[in-house]
Amino acid sequence: MVFLKLSKFYLGLCILSLILTNSPISSQNKYDNNWIIGYGANDVHTLFNFNNDSLSISTIISDMDMDQNIAISTESGKLIFYSNGCKIYDNNNKLLINGRDLVPNSRLCENESSFNIAQSSLIIPITDTKYYLINPDFKILISPEDTAIGASTIFYHSVEFDSINSNGKITSKTNIVIEGRFTALGNAMVKHANGKDWWLLFPCIDSNCINIVLFSENTFTNYGKHCFDLPYSLSAGLGATKFSQNGNKFAISNVISGLTLFDFQRCTGKLTFKDHIKLHSESLTSSECEFSPNSKYLYLFNQSKCWQLDITTPKLEDSIELVAEWDGAIKNTRFHGGQIGPDGKIYVSSPGTSTYYHVIESPNLKGTLCNFHQRVILLPTYNFWYLPSYPNYNLGVDTTLCDTLINSISNLDKTDEMIISPNPTSENIVFEMKNEMQNIVIEIYNLFGKRLITKKLNWPQDIININDYPDGIYFISLINNGNKYFSKKIIKVH
Repeated sequence: MVFLKLSKFYLGLCILSLILTNSPISSQNKYDNNWIIGYGANDVHTLFNFNNDSLSISTIISDMDMDQNIAISTESGKLIFYSNGCKIYDNNNKLLINGRDLVPNSRLCENESSFNIAQSSLIIPITDTKYYLINPDFKILISPEDTAIGASTIFYHSVEFDSINSNGKITSKTNIVIEGRFTALGNAMVKHANGKDWWLLFPCIDSNCINIVLFSENTFTNYGKHCFDLPYSLSAGLGATKFSQNGNKFAISNVISGLTLFDFQRCTGKLTFKDHIKLHSESLTSSECEFSPNSKYLYLFNQSKCWQLDITTPKLEDSIELVAEWDGAIKNTRFHGGQIGPDGKIYVSSPGTSTYYHVIESPNLKGTLCNFHQRVILLPTYNFWYLPSYPNYNLGVDTTLCDTLINSISNLDKTDEMIISPNPTSENIVFEMKNEMQNIVIEIYNLFGKRLITKKLNWPQDIININDYPDGIYFISLINNGNKYFSKKIIKVH
């Protein structure tokens, strides 16, 4: 099945709350402590539960087609709902109210089937009883330059429960996050440096671009595309995208072009190309990757081999180490994709239909000391290709990314003397000064710290038009007699 293209955002004014801790990890939560693994519309599927000291494997009775799915648990680890991209079931394996038709007019969801595309769905926990499920559509995309199969729209759905033990419902469905031309698979997300908001990344299908969206204060804001001038395609061939556990690295792996590594700036959402390596032939049907829990190593899987790369080295090619090679003992048990479990181990699936998982027991250790064990887990039911894909829900605040900004603006919030509205705005920003203020200058910056507008304000009211600037987040600094008076974030939407 073809999922991808058929042919061929200064550390600047990123405003944070005053932060008292510099710990990279917040209090532990268990949003990803239940994995549901399955195959087709079989009535019995496998449940991985990580709530105890060791992995517990059991089965669940559910008529949901499980070729691709994602499950979410409460902060304390109680399974609350799961989805196959087409519909949503609660922890009693019952359909949520309004829980069907997550993708309008999708042929993939016909006949009670699943949205069979890897890494297509994301879940943002808001509270223990409210979540946002994010997923794409899937269709033929036609343009004057090209024809491709992918997504034109990324949707979000609001899933709510009266309590964690009650029946849930979708209170708002098929809301638009962003529109464009996307691969549909390989969607990823990572915590903002403030430890609260989320960056969402959606690979584009007809260019070496990645669209970046910020989720903040229950609002999705398009930060635009990051495009890269590369001699190969990022969206050619079945593969995966992964963030390192510390959120500072982002990897794309695929069959055709290999593995591309990026630096990611959690404060600004900026992606920067770091390195590229290709270790396999184009005859393979899959190539996926996963980072170690300590964010030092990157594991690359391509059916018959697993390599370990040290991403702290200047060049990836200088750190290549083969840590496992398929022994051929049992059919359909090659290496496909990996996912870090809450226990710190990496679980590895097989391509096609299989009842076995491989496990990297000690992924933080160098070379074969990582202990790649083949077929160490016998599943009670069949699994079809994919593992659930989760972000690091426990990634917390990293003040080192934005210290300069925090130090410069922490005492600048004196907005009670001035009203700035509307926010969000589509065109004009209105400044209303309550008291007579002289020599007031407004500076407006974009996300990357580029100053766009400097203007002396007229008392008691003035207006600045930003219609010519793209949608996104902007930062306003008010300067009084050469000194910053306050800073404020404003959102522009169309």
